[in-house]
Amino acid sequence: GSADLGGGQASAPPKVLVPRGFWSATTGGLGTDGGAVITNATDWEDLWRRVGRPEPLPAVDFAKEMAVAVFAARREDLQRSVEVVSLVEESGRLKIRYRVKDEAAKAPSAPYHVLVAPKSELPFEFVPTR
Repeated sequence: GSADLGGGQASAPPKVLVPRGFWSATTGGLGTDGGAVITNATDWEDLWRRVGRPEPLPAVDFAKEMAVAVFAARREDLQRSVEVVSLVEESGRLKIRYRVKDEAAKAPSAPYHVLVAPKSELPFEFVPTR
């Protein structure tokens, strides 16, 4: 009675990872385009400090969870936001889809979006989407 997994990784159906919490703002990010996957408490504390969140560091169980952060480049003349749209394990990779959006306000911005989700052991890839 063992489960048959079929032909290995390649044929595994896509698996959506559902975040359990997120934090975001239009300012306070690193001011560069990019993202990070955080898998230990030291990096988590460092990230939390760098984005300057007022609340205490949220507890993350890095044995079972990971944190994902995305940033968009600093703009002095345009307020922008960034958000992670989906986390999906597919074709042997964790695809982190994210979207950068221009807001109406003319204000300096360095947006970020940070979330906590179930841990993935797969190599990750950040995928910009519209």
